Amino acid sequence: MNTDELREALRRDAELAGRPPTDLVPRVAGLRRRSTRRRAGVVSCVLAIAVAVGGLTILDGAREQDRG
Repeated sequence: MNTDELREALRRDAELAGRPPTDLVPRVAGLRRRSTRRRAGVVSCVLAIAVAVGGLTILDGAREQDRG
């Protein structure tokens, strides 16, 4: 759904409810941005954990070789 379709749907909903139309498009766009940021934050956190576990595994393997 593009921005014009969303505005038209919101205007029709406001008319049906008997209220003045409000422009909720900026709020919807803000929700999309926050959703994208949240997803990027989760992905970066998972990536950081994977790198840390990989690094610990490599270091542990190097210690085992030093002992042997």
